Amino acid sequence: MAMESVVKVPPSLTLKGRRLVLSSPNPQDDEAMRVIFSDPSNVRHLPVFQRSGQWTIQEIVARRESQIADQQQNKSLVLYIHIQRPNGYGEHLSGSVDGMIVAGTTGFRTVDLKSCSAELGVIVHHHFCGNGLATEAMHLCLSYGFEFLGLQRVDWFTDKDNQDMRGWLEGFLGLEPVGALESCDKDMVGYSLSRSEWQERVNPLLEWKIGVKETREAIDHIIA
Repeated sequence: MAMESVVKVPPSLTLKGRRLVLSSPNPQDDEAMRVIFSDPSNVRHLPVFQRSGQWTIQEIVARRESQIADQQQNKSLVLYIHIQRPNGYGEHLSGSVDGMIVAGTTGFRTVDLKSCSAELGVIVHHHFCGNGLATEAMHLCLSYGFEFLGLQRVDWFTDKDNQDMRGWLEGFLGLEPVGALESCDKDMVGYSLSRSEWQERVNPLLEWKIGVKETREAIDHIIA
């Protein structure tokens, strides 16, 4: 009889990279997340998050509590992105990590440990886009997912008009679209990364892009 996997999504998690810290949702981060989700520039390719007005703190709290509940049931692993506060900017994004601000969120929106698959996503405040933070954040998530959670496949779904994300997935990672779905009246394009692709091609590419030492130490510390 096959033994049931003992791998579980941790109740909380912190991963440290070269320029950022990923940590589990914390009530102290609620106001920063409200600011990020309320800025149309940050969610322009995510219709489900768009509002005619500002997000309320109650909505953010409900979202965080739902994410934590899903994580406790091994269904998701959401992390907030923390970075050093730039000079003269970011006071309104202060959060739970001392000396740092909340720059966005990443992690596995869904996790299925039976099929060893997960869906990865990222939202970075537009003020910090274009400098590799999303790449570093997703590399930490991918490393943890494949090496600790034992994932065999990671998926992405993004708006067909999201040229930045599609350019990163297709142009940089070399992935091909594998399907589309209809969501909030906009076409979403799907991508998949297998464990073998990760080990043989994508991980070395990302390690070269951002530097391997910090990620390797972070993951080795968690596994140990």
